[in-house]
Amino acid sequence: MSAIPVVQKLLLLYVLEGSRCTLTMDQVERYFLENGWSDYFSVRQMVQEMIEAGLLFTTGDFPQYLKLTRQGRDTLVLFRDRFPLHLHRAADDFLQRDKERIERESRYFSQIIPAGDDRYKVLFHAFDEGEEILHIEIKVDGQDHAEQLAEDLRLAGDSIRETLLKTGREAGR
Repeated sequence: MSAIPVVQKLLLLYVLEGSRCTLTMDQVERYFLENGWSDYFSVRQMVQEMIEAGLLFTTGDFPQYLKLTRQGRDTLVLFRDRFPLHLHRAADDFLQRDKERIERESRYFSQIIPAGDDRYKVLFHAFDEGEEILHIEIKVDGQDHAEQLAEDLRLAGDSIRETLLKTGREAGR
């Protein structure tokens, strides 16, 4: 039997349901860690247990997106009245306060990977409803250059994504 309190599992179901976009595993971990409700390993264990119980499922490899199943939604409805009001408020505050960041992080992801001899690979991914629609890999010299490129790609993400979606819609006509 899990030592993870049921209330934390209900909190995760509530946050996933309340988010307007699909959350990544990293976002869920950060949320629990920033609020002091759990540690990294317990969050990972909790998610795994909830997947095995059929309450959640994941999509993607990296980033890994978490989604509620019908059983997860039904469980939340069934136990909603046992969910402490202060946690409702804390989750709502998080979702409202970090709404733009959550949505942006759910649409774009970039990472920097050392490629040897002061060379780096900058990876940029764009997502639409949790599905990867673009993957760019660029090799650059110098860590500063790589960091700047990764940031520039993140900032231009809306423009890049909209151009791709518009082009795809026009090609489909």
